Amino acid sequence: MLYAPGRLGEVELTAYVFAEGLLGGIVGRNIAIQFFNFHWRVQRSPLPFELKSVHVALNPEKTAATAFVDKNCNPVEKVSDSDNAEIISKMMAPAILNAEEQEEVVFEVTRETDKLVEGELFLNNRRGMLQCVKTEDNDFIRVRCPISQDRFGMLPHRAIGGLLRVKDVVQVEAKMPKHVMAKLREM
Repeated sequence: MLYAPGRLGEVELTAYVFAEGLLGGIVGRNIAIQFFNFHWRVQRSPLPFELKSVHVALNPEKTAATAFVDKNCNPVEKVSDSDNAEIISKMMAPAILNAEEQEEVVFEVTRETDKLVEGELFLNNRRGMLQCVKTEDNDFIRVRCPISQDRFGMLPHRAIGGLLRVKDVVQVEAKMPKHVMAKLREM
C-alpha cells in the first residue's frame, strides 16, 4: 500500500453546502468548503492500480470556506476572513463534524467503475455506504458524493428558528487532474 498526499499536484477536495428554508433564498448563502489536509491510500500491486481509501483530517487550520457559490457550485464571491472563521468554527463544532472527538473522516472504496465509485464512509462514529458519480473530461477526473448529515449524526446548522438552515445533503467533490493520476501510477 502507498499513501499519497492530497496536495500532489492540483487535487481539490470540496464540500458544497446549500442554504434552504423560508429565508434561504433571500439571505442564505451556498458555500464551498475546501479541505487541504488529506491523503489517499492506493494499491499498486498486484495490478491494476487501485484507489483504496481517502482520509480527510479534520483540522480547522487546514480547512477553509473559500467561496460563496450558486446552485451549480460556480463561485460568485470570495468568503471574507471573518466569515471563514465563523463558518469553520460552526462546522468543526460537536453538533456537526465534532473535530475534537474525531481526527479524520475515512472513505473506504469497495468498487470502482468508469462511472461510479462505491464505498463505506466512516464519519462521527457511524458508517454508511455511499454511491458516488465519477465523470471525466480531457483534463480532470471528478467524483461527487451526496452525503446526508442526519444519516451520520450531524445537525445541519439552523438560524432564526429554522427559517434559515443548511440542507441536510452536502455534495462532496474530489477533482483530480489526469496527470496527477498518472504520477500516482508511477510512484
